[in-house]
Amino acid sequence: MGASRGAPVELRLVRSHAGEPVPEGLAAAIVDSAEDAIISKNLEGVIQTWNRAAERIFGYLPDEVVGKSITLLIPPDRLAEEQEILTRIKRGERIEHYEAVRVTKDGRRIPVSLTVSPIKNARGEIVGASKIARDISERKEAERIRAHFAAIVESADDAIISKSLDGVIQSWNMGAERIFGYRPEEAIGRPITMLIPPERQAEEPEILARVRNGERLMHYETVRVTKDGRRIPISLTISPIKNVSGEIIGASKIARDISERIGIENALREAERRKDEFLAMLAHELRNPLTPIRTGLDIIQKNLGDPKRRQWALEVIDRQLMQLGRVIDDLLDLARIVNGNIALKKDVVSLNALVSSAVEASRALIHSRRHELRVDLPTPDVSLYVDPVRMTQALTNLLMNAAKYTSPGGTIAVEGRVKDGSAYIRVSDTGRGIDAALLPKVFDPFVQGKTNYARTDGGLGIGLSIVRRIVEMHDGSVSAFSRGPNTGSEFSIKLPVPTDVVGNVFAAEERRDHGARRRVLIVDDNHDVADVIAAYLMVSGYDVAQHYSGVGVTEKAFEFRPDAIVLDLGLPGRDGFEVAEELRRHANFQQVPIIAISGYSQPKDIERSRAAGINFHMTKPVDSELLVKLIDANLVPSTVRGN
Repeated sequence: MGASRGAPVELRLVRSHAGEPVPEGLAAAIVDSAEDAIISKNLEGVIQTWNRAAERIFGYLPDEVVGKSITLLIPPDRLAEEQEILTRIKRGERIEHYEAVRVTKDGRRIPVSLTVSPIKNARGEIVGASKIARDISERKEAERIRAHFAAIVESADDAIISKSLDGVIQSWNMGAERIFGYRPEEAIGRPITMLIPPERQAEEPEILARVRNGERLMHYETVRVTKDGRRIPISLTISPIKNVSGEIIGASKIARDISERIGIENALREAERRKDEFLAMLAHELRNPLTPIRTGLDIIQKNLGDPKRRQWALEVIDRQLMQLGRVIDDLLDLARIVNGNIALKKDVVSLNALVSSAVEASRALIHSRRHELRVDLPTPDVSLYVDPVRMTQALTNLLMNAAKYTSPGGTIAVEGRVKDGSAYIRVSDTGRGIDAALLPKVFDPFVQGKTNYARTDGGLGIGLSIVRRIVEMHDGSVSAFSRGPNTGSEFSIKLPVPTDVVGNVFAAEERRDHGARRRVLIVDDNHDVADVIAAYLMVSGYDVAQHYSGVGVTEKAFEFRPDAIVLDLGLPGRDGFEVAEELRRHANFQQVPIIAISGYSQPKDIERSRAAGINFHMTKPVDSELLVKLIDANLVPSTVRGN
């Protein structure tokens, strides 16, 4: 196949080094062996010659294109280019490195670089054009890849830095600017050691030595210094940079800020440590009361003839059982509150009554430690709209903490104030105080410290966390203040004072009919439980009957006609839920308060109690005094409920 077809190529300008024209055969060989497409066309754009490279690049044989318009190779959207090129050629211009797109025989579009020169005849007249077309697909792809890579480098969150083998910074992306704070012009040309803390300067020579050996460092964790002096943990990946000859001429470095990861890892370690301490403390709190309980029982069994010693042992057992119950209640309360499983039962309550209830609940501990208690409450009193049980619990926790963390013979003060539409209840003491570093975390659960309110002398360190969550559920806030160790502490609760509550908070505390003795029916298959509760209620002035099965309760109720029913839920034959539903179907018992007692106190158990018509749900072990108060407060006069 010939190197060209049609009119001969004008070769008068091709000369040897001596300045003589190159022979025509040699010129044709040069054209035929060229890597670029060399094409000639007349001034109408008709192809006249076509070399082997043109065949390779565009896919057409010479017979398929010679004599046809050059527009065969031009995409429809670029046809105007040809007219422009011919116009410039006719003016005698030479067009160099004109980048365009051309179409191959198989329809592919390829980028090309064109050099187009006028062809002149012997008289110097322009008769056509010679065109050298270079396929620049590889170059364009390389440029695309470089641009894509540059965009990745610039948009990367990580710092991407290059440096010479002398450790001089040569490139600096936006990630590096964001992490280290230096702008490119502040970093490029300076030694990389400006980022390295003094005590870690020895790392850089070691890193450069490994790079010179061709090593790649992966996930090298260290510390670097930012422009503003902060030290940040980073993870480095360092690779050698090679030139075209394969020689190592520098290093590329990717630095990732791992502060967040390190923070999470530290937090997890801290949580694990606190969990281990909590479990150890929980085991201690659960086991600790068992020894005096066991010993107290032994004393009762072996000293039947010594009433005083028996009474003392009973008091010890009672205190320790209360402590066990308090531990369990605290755990369950925190879990319920955190998971949002507590529904507040709000009512209009006197601020002074809340404080009085909390003082009464904590009086025994305060008295046992010989503390002076000062109470200063507002006059006149103020009404709050709160859950009285939960809010009393919060105040009691503060008072108990004050009592425990104040050395015997200290002073505890409770103060109530109303200001700007809010009620303030402040509990202060002359006790251990709180370290400044611990103060911001004092309401977190299980926080530990040598002298802090979260490490309890009996308890789980969750009392203050429960206080905060209860108060926040009432749209209030709680704060802590201390000047430091051994300076005492102060806790302040802030609650909104409602302006639209209805009701009289100073109504009588009891609705008990003080005429005839009132009757309570106790239903529990555990004879000891039923009999002990019955004995306590009888001492409290009630007539009591016991029933030990879920079967026959309604019949017993018609026979005894109780004013209140204490009902175990886990009964044989028929459970307490079924018994309550059966009782509520009879008009005689629709107004009688039913108080459930159960070892189960999850929200689903309480909700099921409510659905069965049960008024109150108490968790075992039952606080007998609270049970009496609950019955007293909810007895319905006989004239209301009928016979």
